[in-house]
Amino acid sequence: MEPERMWLVSRLERYLASNAITQSEFADQCGVSQSTVSRILSGSAKGLRRTTIASLERVLGTHRRIPPQKEVKEPNYRSEGPTTLKVFVATPSDVEEEVDTVREVVEELNRMDDAFRLEVVSWRSHAIPGAGSDPQSVINSTMPDAYDVFVGIMWARFGTPTGRAGSGTEEEFEKAFGRVGTPSAPAILFYFKDEPVRPSSLDPNQLASVHRFKTRLAEKNLYWDFKSRDELAQSLRVHLGRTARQLMAREGPPVRAEPGDEPDADEDFGFLDLVDEVAESFLRGNVAVQRMTSDVEDLGSRMTARAAEMEALPSRHGNPDVRAARRIADNTAADMNAFAERLEAEIPIMGDAFGNGFEAATKAIDLFMDFAPEDTTDLLVLRNDLANLREVLRTVIDQQGTLRTAVVRLPRLTKSMTKARRRTLAALEDVTTRWEGLSSMASVVLRLLDETTEQIEERQAVSEG
Repeated sequence: MEPERMWLVSRLERYLASNAITQSEFADQCGVSQSTVSRILSGSAKGLRRTTIASLERVLGTHRRIPPQKEVKEPNYRSEGPTTLKVFVATPSDVEEEVDTVREVVEELNRMDDAFRLEVVSWRSHAIPGAGSDPQSVINSTMPDAYDVFVGIMWARFGTPTGRAGSGTEEEFEKAFGRVGTPSAPAILFYFKDEPVRPSSLDPNQLASVHRFKTRLAEKNLYWDFKSRDELAQSLRVHLGRTARQLMAREGPPVRAEPGDEPDADEDFGFLDLVDEVAESFLRGNVAVQRMTSDVEDLGSRMTARAAEMEALPSRHGNPDVRAARRIADNTAADMNAFAERLEAEIPIMGDAFGNGFEAATKAIDLFMDFAPEDTTDLLVLRNDLANLREVLRTVIDQQGTLRTAVVRLPRLTKSMTKARRRTLAALEDVTTRWEGLSSMASVVLRLLDETTEQIEERQAVSEG
């Protein structure tokens, strides 16, 4: 991170906390957009204009002089445009929505990274009608044999026998697995949906075949489980992104770029740089989580106080004082709106911080084998950080559930209170979804860490034996 941005993040966080103001209020003071403030706190505000920095420093109260850095021109390298990697998707017919998830994640990764372009290949979109001994043979004759990544997904259906295998999906998997150890071997990613099936659509024989096939893959440690489309998407973002980077590394050294082309700064990151990026990103994310947790606790206390005020309302002719009740309702609405505003500002900061951290962690894992394959200490440190993060997220998810219940039970006293209640519930739902997604992502990266550690230990055992 640039020295200017590192200083701004630290100084800005302290300023907001000590003055108890929102990002929106601070942005108004500086004459900048709230999105700029959010990006600074998340560490993603690159190339700030001098006028913007001056405005921020004016309000923060300190003008920090940063000496000009001598420009060093280095050779500029890049690849000749993005490399297309084909992703072959093999599934039975009961996971159509999950195939859509694969496509959505591929489109997302293509927008995020210019170094590669993923192309989904499946019989649903690429097979051509024809004649053959069975439907799968027709698909085989029209589908490309050369692809870079094999993605298989199963739930409760195994598929129809082809005469060569128990189903088309199994046959496609066997073809991919049979190329393992060859120069054209694809990366294999297989996922099993762990979700109840409606009894009316359950076929015990199909389910038994899926179970037998899953048991076979378990012996090779070739599959992952998922419970929802969101969880599958989280896994695919990590797995496909990591696999694409590994495949790109096999392409050999990049070629020299034409003069004027800009390099990607992230390409120069080494293992230690990435470890530092993980620590810094997780620190920013944890600070945001702590602030949100504090806000949840604060609103919970205020709700308890407002409820006590309502119970203690004076009565007129046996009925509560309407004027006093309205005042309490307006105060409750103000409390909830302030809470929702803070949460809405913190959510993108937290998401960007942890997103950067998880991406840096997966890249660090990829580089680790080149850095120190005989020592797993750094991996253990990273694993402890991720495990602690997952526990923190699980705790805060439980805590906000109590507040959500209290908000749901609020009476509809005024229009402003009802609107604030709706806004607060939406903010709580959003942050809970983000927290659950981050917890799932932490689990994915933890498993990658464990697999890498096992590979290193197995290599050591072989060398010592």
